[in-house]
Amino acid sequence: MSKPKTAFYFYRLKDDDFVKEFCVANHADPTQYVETLARDGTLQRWDKREEGDLLVFRPPDSYAGD
Repeated sequence: MSKPKTAFYFYRLKDDDFVKEFCVANHADPTQYVETLARDGTLQRWDKREEGDLLVFRPPDSYAGD
Protein backbone atom coordinates (compact mmCIF):
# COMPACT_ATOMS: atom_id res chain seq x y z
CA MET A 1 0.00 0.00 0.00
CA SER A 2 1.41 3.40 -0.96
CA LYS A 3 1.81 6.20 1.54
CA PRO A 4 -0.83 8.94 1.16
CA LYS A 5 0.37 12.29 -0.18
CA THR A 6 0.23 15.34 2.03
CA ALA A 7 -1.35 18.36 0.39
CA PHE A 8 -0.61 21.94 1.44
CA TYR A 9 -2.85 24.92 0.95
CA PHE A 10 -2.51 28.68 1.11
CA TYR A 11 -4.54 31.77 0.30
CA ARG A 12 -3.68 34.59 -2.04
CA LEU A 13 -5.23 37.69 -0.55
CA LYS A 14 -6.54 40.97 -1.91
CA ASP A 15 -6.33 44.01 0.38
CA ASP A 16 -4.69 41.88 3.13
CA ASP A 17 -7.92 40.18 4.25
CA PHE A 18 -10.13 39.19 1.30
CA VAL A 19 -9.48 35.76 -0.26
CA LYS A 20 -8.58 36.26 -3.92
CA GLU A 21 -7.52 32.64 -4.56
CA PHE A 22 -7.31 29.38 -2.65
CA CYS A 23 -4.35 27.21 -3.75
CA VAL A 24 -3.64 23.51 -3.12
CA ALA A 25 -0.12 22.16 -3.67
CA ASN A 26 0.64 18.44 -4.06
CA HIS A 27 -3.02 17.67 -4.73
CA ALA A 28 -4.06 14.07 -5.17
CA ASP A 29 -7.04 14.57 -7.46
CA PRO A 30 -7.56 17.32 -10.06
CA THR A 31 -11.34 16.83 -9.80
CA GLN A 32 -11.39 18.48 -6.35
CA TYR A 33 -13.52 21.57 -5.97
CA VAL A 34 -14.37 24.36 -3.52
CA GLU A 35 -17.90 25.51 -2.74
CA THR A 36 -19.18 28.23 -0.41
CA LEU A 37 -22.66 29.40 0.48
CA ALA A 38 -23.95 32.65 -0.96
CA ARG A 39 -25.86 35.04 1.29
CA ASP A 40 -29.12 33.63 -0.08
CA GLY A 41 -28.07 30.07 0.86
CA THR A 42 -27.26 28.79 -2.63
CA LEU A 43 -24.04 26.92 -3.28
CA GLN A 44 -21.34 28.73 -5.24
CA ARG A 45 -18.67 26.58 -6.89
CA TRP A 46 -15.34 28.33 -7.37
CA ASP A 47 -13.63 28.41 -10.77
CA LYS A 48 -10.58 26.17 -10.96
CA ARG A 49 -7.39 26.09 -13.00
CA GLU A 50 -4.05 24.31 -12.76
CA GLU A 51 -0.94 26.41 -12.33
CA GLY A 52 1.96 23.97 -12.60
CA ASP A 53 1.47 21.54 -9.71
CA LEU A 54 -1.04 23.82 -7.97
CA LEU A 55 -4.81 23.70 -8.11
CA VAL A 56 -5.94 27.32 -7.95
CA PHE A 57 -9.54 28.15 -7.03
CA ARG A 58 -11.01 31.60 -7.60
CA PRO A 59 -14.24 32.63 -5.86
CA PRO A 60 -17.27 33.75 -7.88
CA ASP A 61 -17.77 37.49 -8.36
CA SER A 62 -20.60 37.45 -5.82
CA TYR A 63 -18.33 36.00 -3.09
CA ALA A 64 -18.67 38.14 0.03
CA GLY A 65 -15.74 36.71 1.99
CA ASP A 66 -17.81 35.13 4.76
